[in-house]
Amino acid sequence: MNTQEETVVGLPDGTKYSQPTGIFIDNNFCSSEDGSTLESINPYTQQEICSFARGKKADIDNAIASSKRAWQSWKKTTPQDRGKLLARLADLIERDADLLAKIESIDAGKPVKIAKVADVLASAACLRYYSGWADKVKGETIDTDIDTLNLTIREPLGICGLIIPWNFPILMCGWKLGPALAAGNVVVLKPAELTPLSALYLGKLVVEAGFPPGAVNIVPGLGHEAGAALSAHPDVAKISFTGSTAVGKSILRASAETNLKKVTLELGGKSPSIVLDGADLDEVVEWVNGGIFYNMGQNCCASSRVFVQESVYESFIEKFVIRAKQNQLGDPFDDKTFLGPQISHGQHAKIMGMIHNAKLQGAVLATGGTSPKGWFIEPTIFRDVTSKMDITKEEVFGPVVTVASFKTEEEALSLAHDTCYGLAAAVFTTDMKRGIRMAKNLEAGTVWVNCYNRISHALAFGGYKQSGNGKDLGEEAIYGFTQLKTHPIFDSKEWKDIPITLTIGLSTTPIPILSGKEATETRACLKWEARLEVKAKDMPRLMREGFHWTTANCHRESTYVNNEIEAGPREEGWKCARYYFLSDLGKDPYWTAMLVVLARDIQTLAQFRIDTLRPDMVYTVIGSNAKSQWIYRFDTLDPSQNFNAIYDDMPLEGWWPWLKDKGKQLLS
Repeated sequence: MNTQEETVVGLPDGTKYSQPTGIFIDNNFCSSEDGSTLESINPYTQQEICSFARGKKADIDNAIASSKRAWQSWKKTTPQDRGKLLARLADLIERDADLLAKIESIDAGKPVKIAKVADVLASAACLRYYSGWADKVKGETIDTDIDTLNLTIREPLGICGLIIPWNFPILMCGWKLGPALAAGNVVVLKPAELTPLSALYLGKLVVEAGFPPGAVNIVPGLGHEAGAALSAHPDVAKISFTGSTAVGKSILRASAETNLKKVTLELGGKSPSIVLDGADLDEVVEWVNGGIFYNMGQNCCASSRVFVQESVYESFIEKFVIRAKQNQLGDPFDDKTFLGPQISHGQHAKIMGMIHNAKLQGAVLATGGTSPKGWFIEPTIFRDVTSKMDITKEEVFGPVVTVASFKTEEEALSLAHDTCYGLAAAVFTTDMKRGIRMAKNLEAGTVWVNCYNRISHALAFGGYKQSGNGKDLGEEAIYGFTQLKTHPIFDSKEWKDIPITLTIGLSTTPIPILSGKEATETRACLKWEARLEVKAKDMPRLMREGFHWTTANCHRESTYVNNEIEAGPREEGWKCARYYFLSDLGKDPYWTAMLVVLARDIQTLAQFRIDTLRPDMVYTVIGSNAKSQWIYRFDTLDPSQNFNAIYDDMPLEGWWPWLKDKGKQLLS
């Protein structure tokens, strides 16, 4: 495995730069384990840019081993230090923004001018946003009915796999690296095999920014090799993936079949735009044009379906066709270019096939539909389509849009929802009441009103239905890279070693129910009695697991007299089991509290546990002190009521502090 894998690449403007081509592990670039490579192709020239390492399972294993080593120290870094590193990385991306935009252009076919602003600088801004979040990940303190200090904290997950799509390589690096690293995780990033160059260049900046070895590892490779190995690895705590729905489902299966790792998916879309009558059509056309033709239509939330109210349908079609024809196709290094080529020969052929099929199914071509040269495709608009046509159902991922009319809002919603996707949608209207009403009823993770593709790093982004689960961006993204831990904290030093006498008695003698502290005759003859000396700290376990009757702790025909409190049912034939809790409060007389359980047979009592209360038992919760003062009593045939009584006033989990406070009040 060789290190320092780089090559000099010439750019169309005559400049050259050093492009990393190896797998990035432990802050070094190296060849793949088996030495295999892939080629990066310029979509505009269709010529090879360079070859790069083809990561496979062995390389993923190496990267994860590196991440495991780094995790031990990285998780101890302060949030402030993580934030500074992310901010420094953002600074370096901005410093090299011109070069990164050119790399993105030759690798993905994007116009350089657009790539610099919408991809490179946006990625830096996203990293800077999350650099500010690093020390703001917080838990809560929660007041409850148990006498503990209750805290929640958010902890990093560990090793996170980040799988990046080919349509927005450097931008998605920012979207996923930012929250994952800010939350305290280490990452293995797998860029798409079609567009790995900007992500690999980012590895150089990771080193320069000062990230420790192993905090960020980058493994380029094919999805079914490197991506599948990353998704199935048992040491990976989470996968964050952006890409196709089919691959997203395979990642979920891999998670289910391995370690149930967390999975966040941002998948396909067939996003609708609804144009209501009265909308400013000139403005709408601008938004819809950008919504579908930006990035050559290679956008998961592309506005690929437009529904226009029939009264303005023809006017909209006319204006939209004119605007679509104004989009300039050409050299990505030309500042006037808006549409570059499609990403690959395969993608180009797929889109042209879908256009041909739409024509065969009766869709009317309003403009476009041809490929003027190379992997270019003209902005294409189909009108008068129906929901039965494939072009209205399948994600094209190219510069192709369908337009249909509707009469009512209800019909528009029905048409919009006729898809398995739910990533984004838009409503255009001058009547904000209508717009908000429609937006609330649309089934999509993001619904724009009078705009499209307005995305902020502070706003969560993710889909409904088969467009994925979880969220990128915003607060939700960083919390998605954490796990929540709950801490009920009880200061048990004073109570854990208090001696407790647990006495359980069985009686075949009916005992009359007594009420009021005036009762005097409270004796009962117990045929069986068991005593157990325990510490207070052992009582929660005994309450959960029950008290086991043995020849060692049971005494036949013994008599136990409690001159303070006894309880029993009026009817004959009941048996009685009682739990006594006796604690020594130092110089104060002892304090007693008990739960009396009455049942009809010995077997039921022998199997009794605190979590097996049944309607055929009677329960009494009683408290007293040495002065025979009544503290608490509750009789019921309904276990649910008894639970309420116990947990509202005397929670079992907080038994000892309750005992202490009540006892001191009465004994003072």
